Amino acid sequence: MTEIDSGDVTQDVLRAVAGAIPRFQYDPQRSTFRNWLFTVVRSKLNNFLAGLARRPRLAGDTTIEHYVATEPDAAWEETWQREYRANLVRWAAERIRAEFKSETWNAFWQTAMEGRPGDVVAAELGISLNALYIARSRVTARLKQTVDELEEDASLLEGLAHG
Repeated sequence: MTEIDSGDVTQDVLRAVAGAIPRFQYDPQRSTFRNWLFTVVRSKLNNFLAGLARRPRLAGDTTIEHYVATEPDAAWEETWQREYRANLVRWAAERIRAEFKSETWNAFWQTAMEGRPGDVVAAELGISLNALYIARSRVTARLKQTVDELEEDASLLEGLAHG
């Protein structure tokens, strides 16, 4: 898929969303707006790939067609959700970072986000392992609270926009 093709698919998605939004009825019992948007994106991407299949291919052409054809829809959904969650956590982390001392933040970041061993990080920071776990726990609790608030706010906005 070329950059031009990506732009065309993006325009198709935006056109479809703009056309469907006036009729969109948000029902949190059925699904989330994010899942609906994922379905629209997947549909437009499949339409594009079907069009590619009808076109003759030149030697050396590369597309993501093989990738899409071999990956089940559930895997796409899982990837979509995982990337959304990871971006939400990173955004929330940056939002709360200033609330913590540098040492506390580094203890959390290096162990929870980078996966470094606690004993190594504690030694580098010059703190006890127990102090590291307490710091990590404090930041983790605050991060979870922030993510929950953001998701709640997003749900409220979706409900207001479509209710």
